[in-house]
Amino acid sequence: MSRSVIRIAKKVKAAILIRRGVVLVDRFLHHAKKPFGQAHELGHHIIPEHGAILYVCDEHDLSPKTRAEMEFEANIFASEMLFPSPLMESIYKDYPLSMDTILQLHQLANASIHSAAIRYVTGSPEGSSPN
Repeated sequence: MSRSVIRIAKKVKAAILIRRGVVLVDRFLHHAKKPFGQAHELGHHIIPEHGAILYVCDEHDLSPKTRAEMEFEANIFASEMLFPSPLMESIYKDYPLSMDTILQLHQLANASIHSAAIRYVTGSPEGSSPN
């Protein structure tokens, strides 16, 4: 294997093989990041346009804009899988933004603290206000 292929492979923490229906996750990926990685790759499989595109094209054949859009959509899918909107609506109503709330979300979803914080802040009615 060439050095550039090895360098790229070291950066990939999760991937999906559409034609085989297989999600691969780096065994050394921190346990708290695995659920998001798996859900993200599942998003590529579940979102109809992603499956159709990735079945006929290699990810590297896509334009940077298309790749970025697909990654964004897969991230949204993963976030919704780990932190469903009905759950988050009740959290926003009953729990203020605090480290305790973020830690509770982290434990509830078995996801990383980082993912829990991003989900709370980006979806919070307080976070979307113009103030």
